Amino acid sequence: MKNSKLVKAISELSAWELRHLSDFVHSPFFNKHDRLTLLLDIVVAAAPDFEEAVLDRQRVYKQLFPENGFEEQKFKDLMSLGMKLFKSFLTFYRLRQDEFSQGIALLEEMNARNWAGEFAKTGQQVEKIAETQPALLQERQLRRLRLQELLNSSEGYSANRKAGETLHVASEMLDHYYLLARLKYSVEQANRRNVVGQAFTPGLLDPILQYLEQNPDKVSSQPAIHIYLLVYRLLTQPTDDVHFIQLTDLLAMHAATFPIIERRELYAYAINYCIQQINRGRDTYLGTLLDIYQRALDDETLLNEGLLSQWDYKNIVSAGLKAKQFAWSEQFIEHYKAKIDPAARDNAYTYNLANLHLEQGSYKQALKLLQHVEFSDQFYHLGSKVMLLKSYYELQDQEALLHLCETFRMYLKRNTDLSKYHQTTNMNLILLTRKLADLQSRWPDLGRKERQTLLEKLKAALAEKGNVAQKAWLVEKMEGLERI
Repeated sequence: MKNSKLVKAISELSAWELRHLSDFVHSPFFNKHDRLTLLLDIVVAAAPDFEEAVLDRQRVYKQLFPENGFEEQKFKDLMSLGMKLFKSFLTFYRLRQDEFSQGIALLEEMNARNWAGEFAKTGQQVEKIAETQPALLQERQLRRLRLQELLNSSEGYSANRKAGETLHVASEMLDHYYLLARLKYSVEQANRRNVVGQAFTPGLLDPILQYLEQNPDKVSSQPAIHIYLLVYRLLTQPTDDVHFIQLTDLLAMHAATFPIIERRELYAYAINYCIQQINRGRDTYLGTLLDIYQRALDDETLLNEGLLSQWDYKNIVSAGLKAKQFAWSEQFIEHYKAKIDPAARDNAYTYNLANLHLEQGSYKQALKLLQHVEFSDQFYHLGSKVMLLKSYYELQDQEALLHLCETFRMYLKRNTDLSKYHQTTNMNLILLTRKLADLQSRWPDLGRKERQTLLEKLKAALAEKGNVAQKAWLVEKMEGLERI
């Protein structure tokens, strides 16, 4: 019985939900079946362990039907009724938390009973709920449309308005909902096409885009539609900076009007665009990226229940260091340390502080900090190895560097969880760093012509490899040798 669908479903409830289930089951409005009540009481009482001995079928059946011997079908039928009642509880529990759906149900019932006076009053209350109850922007539009359609169907409501007015309002709402929903789906489709190469048929998208282009007032008067249209343009025309500039301007003005889940997604699109441009060598976007991060921190978009993800923490620090904003990065590391989940806080703080010291040239301090970083994740492991490699190179510690290159190489070879891309790019980094370090150690003893020949050979090897981790760092170190 422990492995039955009913017990498994009930075992997933919290203690608070179990209490509500018990109240529901004991309410004669929802359940008048005494043996079904007893069955569910037995299951609920078995929480939280739901031990097999307590829920033995024969034993439970004896408690339910003490006068009869065990009947398989009878027990199955009762369990089936139990599952049906449990599903009714889940439905009621969800609706109990959804004031808007309750309000719509009440309005429908009032309309059917011709309660004109109470209908209008309740309609105003439901309208307020539709605006304030948390929901995605698209869902808010659908709520407004649903409420408007219901209000239009009420004779008492419609009598005070011209039929054309009510139809016009509903029609405008339908357009707004559909345009917003279609653009959001198109954005997700374009994103998947870019990331995983998944193809989609455009459907009505082309005429919709044409309609919006021919009716700019529809776009300018609806910031949400305008923003999602720009995101779509950003994903399909990634070299056109005009769309990006317009998007960031609109987000600065209207981001607060979006539910936080959507706001995170919109910021993510802007952040990813900046990263793509930086990867193309457009370092001017580093400042823009930091501005977007700062804005998302200021309005708490990046916080989840007051906490900042350790990965967002790491990405923001990396952006600050690439921009050479060391003072800003240090201030950020210290200020937001307390907002990292306590389970990951010390590790994330130590790792990013080590990265700061590395970029500032304090290689020995970076090495000391890295000794305290736990490799709780493959990206911490990879990042720490790269920082060690850079530090040993800068300190010209050949022995430590060669030993690290070998252990790093074995880690990449044995770790099947790493993507092929990460394995290849870091293997190339190890190979080229060893050659660079060897050239660095011999550099003082080489003549000018030999230096140039060997350096050109190393540059050619870098170009030949194509995808190389830390490529910019390798180029910088080669140029550094050239200036000696």
